[in-house]
Amino acid sequence: MKKPRILLVGRQVNWMATQLAHVAGGFIANGCAVKIVNYHGMDRPVRFLPFGKSDALRNRRLREEVRSWNPDLVIFIVARRIFHFDELRSSYSGKIMAVDYDGPNWPCIKGDTEWIKDIDILSTTSRYSAEQLKPRWGDKIHYQGHGVDCGFFRPPDPAAPVPPKYRAELSLVGRATPRRVEFCSRLTGYPLALWGKRWSERKYCPDAALRAHSRGSFNVDWKTMARIQQGSGMVLNILQDGLAPWNTILNLQVFNATACGAALLTENVRELPETFEPGHEVLAFSSPEEMEELVKRYSVDRKELAKIAEAGCRRCRSEYTQKQRAREVLGWL
Repeated sequence: MKKPRILLVGRQVNWMATQLAHVAGGFIANGCAVKIVNYHGMDRPVRFLPFGKSDALRNRRLREEVRSWNPDLVIFIVARRIFHFDELRSSYSGKIMAVDYDGPNWPCIKGDTEWIKDIDILSTTSRYSAEQLKPRWGDKIHYQGHGVDCGFFRPPDPAAPVPPKYRAELSLVGRATPRRVEFCSRLTGYPLALWGKRWSERKYCPDAALRAHSRGSFNVDWKTMARIQQGSGMVLNILQDGLAPWNTILNLQVFNATACGAALLTENVRELPETFEPGHEVLAFSSPEEMEELVKRYSVDRKELAKIAEAGCRRCRSEYTQKQRAREVLGWL
């Protein structure tokens, strides 16, 4: 039987390069042949130059890649509408899929969504966005949560202990934002470790007591993130400021942290109850006060915390792998 051929189009830079590799691995585990196309620089006559950008050149190069590799499915993981799906459709008879990681903040679905007519599948990590798009686009729209690479994000190996610099009773990974500062300001009396840009900068984090919890003002790469999550008793996850009005999206850290065996303390969003059981597999809060109360309780009740971490890890690693997410996509075709 012929292997399904998947062309995965994304920006192979920073964390997204790792994410693309993990997504590709899920399809490969299902017996697919996968090629990743890095669109970064496709719009330049000489790819390493920062000037001479051409929308037409980018789209022509994409069509050449598709014609050359002849995939059964082209998957686009893009932040903006930079490809002309109508032009691709005119010369390609296979399936086209777009993936949304940003929900209602995804620029591609703000305003005109007529471009969706030229694709076969739009997968979104937001239940809210799926609900908004389905009345117009019907069966093209699918909700799908993130998947996790269980070889990359895994519980710590007892034979190779996590280095002390990555260990903490409570960790948060992500840059300082007004909303995160507001929540975390209630936790200055706890052993909190803050990883990410801006936490040590007065401009973004005015609370001196909170700045003292910063472990370094830099963007955390995924290898470091895995070590932090392996070394944390609890991992704190606070919704992005821009998504708070819609209360949507379980971000990648929800799955990465639970796969690493950490107890996840996460903000309650509409997708959570169908994904994990709050109070049994994860800890969930809807306000700064609830968050603080959970930290206070489980900083003492370590036995129950360990049970929650174990249950969350078991659920994530059994149901939310990249292999299983890829299998769902293949079932939509």
